[in-house]
Amino acid sequence: MGTYWSVLVAQWVPICLFRRIMPKKHRNIIGGEIAVKLILLYAAYNEKYFRNKLPDNVPIFWGTKEHLGTDNMATCFYTAPAIVILNDLKEFPNVAKMTLLHEMVHLEFPKVKHGREFKIRMRKLARQGSFDDLW
Repeated sequence: MGTYWSVLVAQWVPICLFRRIMPKKHRNIIGGEIAVKLILLYAAYNEKYFRNKLPDNVPIFWGTKEHLGTDNMATCFYTAPAIVILNDLKEFPNVAKMTLLHEMVHLEFPKVKHGREFKIRMRKLARQGSFDDLW
């Protein structure tokens, strides 16, 4: 229970900063619902699969296509690191978890998009067993 509350409290500052430095066209993400379970998973995945190299306390939101600003299932913002995952994936928690891992790779390699380096990293995650309980 301590981890749950510490993660929630730790989210407050990044969300306030996010609101100030995010480009205006993306500030409506703050209207999205904070994805508490995914925030906790982010911390666990960061430790287990990324050796805590990703930023701590990245705000993660459930959002609509309007929040995402794209037709994708999720998006990652780099100006102020944040992840937004489509509301519809709440009904498919395993897909949401795989999507979170995907977006975490984008945080690790922000300039790579879906190129060779990205694919190599995704395959490494699979070899590490990150998707074993999700397929």
